[in-house]
Amino acid sequence: MNARQADGDRPVISRYLAAALLLVILLTVTCMAMLQQVRYAGLGRLIRIHGSSMAPSLLGEHLKMPCEDCTFPIRMAIDLLSEPEFLTCPNCGYEKNASEAAVRQPGERVLIDRWSGMISGIDRWQLVAFQKTVGSSAGARHKQLTVKRVIGLPGEEVSLQDGEIYIDGIMVPKSMQQFREMAVPLFDTYYRPRQTPGLGERFQSAEKTSRWQRLGTGYQFDGTDEKKPADDSPGDLDHLVYQHWACMAEAVPTRDRTAVSAIYDHYTYNHGQSRGPLVQVHDLLFQGKLTIQNKGLLVVSLFSRGDVFEVALDTRRRRYELRRNSRSLVQGRFHHNLDRRSHELEFAVVDRQVILAVNGKTWCRQSFTLRNEKSALPPTRLNPEHPLAIAARGLSLQVQRVRLSRDLHWIGPGHRPGPWKWHRFLKPGEFFVVGDNVPISDDSRYEQLGISNRAIIGKILRFEH
Repeated sequence: MNARQADGDRPVISRYLAAALLLVILLTVTCMAMLQQVRYAGLGRLIRIHGSSMAPSLLGEHLKMPCEDCTFPIRMAIDLLSEPEFLTCPNCGYEKNASEAAVRQPGERVLIDRWSGMISGIDRWQLVAFQKTVGSSAGARHKQLTVKRVIGLPGEEVSLQDGEIYIDGIMVPKSMQQFREMAVPLFDTYYRPRQTPGLGERFQSAEKTSRWQRLGTGYQFDGTDEKKPADDSPGDLDHLVYQHWACMAEAVPTRDRTAVSAIYDHYTYNHGQSRGPLVQVHDLLFQGKLTIQNKGLLVVSLFSRGDVFEVALDTRRRRYELRRNSRSLVQGRFHHNLDRRSHELEFAVVDRQVILAVNGKTWCRQSFTLRNEKSALPPTRLNPEHPLAIAARGLSLQVQRVRLSRDLHWIGPGHRPGPWKWHRFLKPGEFFVVGDNVPISDDSRYEQLGISNRAIIGKILRFEH
């Protein structure tokens, strides 16, 4: 009986051996193909960025110099039509930085990841490298390696409206990480004017008697001896209110550098090129390094499209709250304690959502709908020229290196600020790509075809020296 059972098992064992042999053959062929790819092209390929279309995310060859007043690093493309005699600092507005003192810098180095795209596919907002055919139909045509950002996927319809990207008629929101990568810097307290006397502070106290004091790269607040209120209402907060300066080269009409201004889609990197009317930008990002002691309340406010959005950090209860025009949107508990050690706080209003992040990790991401402009709003200190405020009560607090940045503002070809829609749906295997330097990028907005997946070489990874 045992002999018969063994004989009956032989065909089963033979099938297992055949399957194992086939698997070994497939793995061997795959490994040989991968080795050939590594030998001739490599799993990754280092390249340098050329051109200006991806600034400020990725910089091609450019000129760089520190501002003579605040030392902010001014960068300007060298592939535009003209080179101005002087450069205007985008951080402090100083206009007499002699361009002849700028130093030529090579383009940034990045790595083309050839394999991850084939394994995991191409996602929205990713940077990709692809081969693009350039040259006139009458002249010689050749392939050019190009880097752009993917915003439209196969089968989708792409449109732009009010600076935002819409897919199939629905606005596409960014995550905090994506916003962080694309944000355009506006002001940084690490770079304060040192040479020009008599300039006012960009942050001004809103109260006659304030506990805020200036530090070298930020501000300090000491409210430890304040009388604590009976409730957690935002009243009696001590406010620092930011005022924005235009900091634009050849502003029309000419204004003093300290004249307050709303925030527009100005691209300092394009110093040598003029463009049509600028468009006001409403999506903003606050960043600051906090060191908090004692128990109290910290509130950061951003003004966007007529609304005031706030994040309130109650260190006594270890709770946060996101508010819109004093009305609560969402509440939650701290993910970890904010006492003693320094923490990087980020607060953003972008793509109709409010995002709170601490130490690079998102704590809360809450969407909202646009408000009816006819509805009444409570009184506020903030407006388009004063879009940011920091307020505190009861804390011993230092906030260092306060930074304000704006989102990219997407417009159609020809600097058209109004609604714009591409002419058709993307075909299977076709992607819609754009450059972060919106005014000058030559991308899918200007072409009748998207980018084929066959032309995509791989995803772009930043390469640290």
